[in-house]
Amino acid sequence: MFFVLSKILSFLINPILWFLVLLIIGLFIKKRKAKKTLLITSFVVLYLFSNKFLLNTAINLWQTKPVDEKELKEKYDYGIVLGGFSSYEEEIETLNFNDAVDRILVAVQLYHEGRIKKILISSGSANIFNSHLKEADYVKEFLISIKIPEKDIVIENQSKNTFENAKFTAELLGEKKEKSTFLLITSSMHMKRAKACFKKQRVEADIYVVDYLTGFEDFDLNFYFFPKFDVILAWRHVFHEIIGYYVYKKRGYL
Repeated sequence: MFFVLSKILSFLINPILWFLVLLIIGLFIKKRKAKKTLLITSFVVLYLFSNKFLLNTAINLWQTKPVDEKELKEKYDYGIVLGGFSSYEEEIETLNFNDAVDRILVAVQLYHEGRIKKILISSGSANIFNSHLKEADYVKEFLISIKIPEKDIVIENQSKNTFENAKFTAELLGEKKEKSTFLLITSSMHMKRAKACFKKQRVEADIYVVDYLTGFEDFDLNFYFFPKFDVILAWRHVFHEIIGYYVYKKRGYL
């Protein structure tokens, strides 16, 4: 039930949806004053959430900063990579990567550098449909195809969310979680929730942040004032992480 509710919430926290709902109600409502208020509000929402400066401000307030390399150990027993960076097109048997692909790319790099002994992929299926496609399974096949030995690949393929990533990984590791060293690899926006979940499951891990989003540009009208459509799409991810963190905290997952 929680999984389904999270999918519904993910749909509702989209500023484009808010804009469209306000716009449609404003167009069809008969009361002139209410119509004017709703139409103005809809375009204010559209403008504010398409402003890159506001988006970058929110991201920088929430995301986890990368750890100084000097603070990390020279070697780790496991690099724990959280899924959500790929999908599998079953009809054409093709693995596709998305914007979070740095999670696995960095893990492969650290493995080849000898910084992590094993790559542990934690990811089942986050889909309501086609739930038989487990991300950890097809990513394992990909890693083998690029010459990473199967003995150095560990998978947890039952998790559907971050809480389950931590819970099932801890169960998979068993006593090893007390004796091994771990490097948790995930995106900067996701790291706060992920680290807290793993700590709750008594998997003490150092962190390796990827997809760190920086930046406030020099004074530029396009950056500070002009709306951009791709910006409004990005807010959904920001709200997903912030709301997800506090929902997890309320449910005792953190």
